[in-house]
Amino acid sequence: RWIADQDPQVLLADNLSMVHDRVPVPTLFLVGARDSLTTARAVQQTYDRVGHARCELHVLGRESGYEYDYRHFDILVGGRIASEAAPMVVDWVNAAQTTTVRWGYRGQAVGS
Repeated sequence: RWIADQDPQVLLADNLSMVHDRVPVPTLFLVGARDSLTTARAVQQTYDRVGHARCELHVLGRESGYEYDYRHFDILVGGRIASEAAPMVVDWVNAAQTTTVRWGYRGQAVGS
């Protein structure tokens, strides 16, 4: 539901926070350093609100060691993403799979 008088970034952060309170799933936040649609500051605020041990935030840009300051869609379809950030994402997903609690019926933990 859209609420016209509230900042969409705040609504997103509040909703993510509620989800993580119930089921703390690993979450990888990616944002381009030159993203003008969803700024690094806004993603940082969302990350801070969700903030549990299995969350990571990566700002994809030169200051973080990347060769390019990514924009919004560069993260998905940019020419450099396959060699720069994709290996990090694959490693993160593999690590998250080995440490995630599997959830069974009605959200009860069934093993790790």
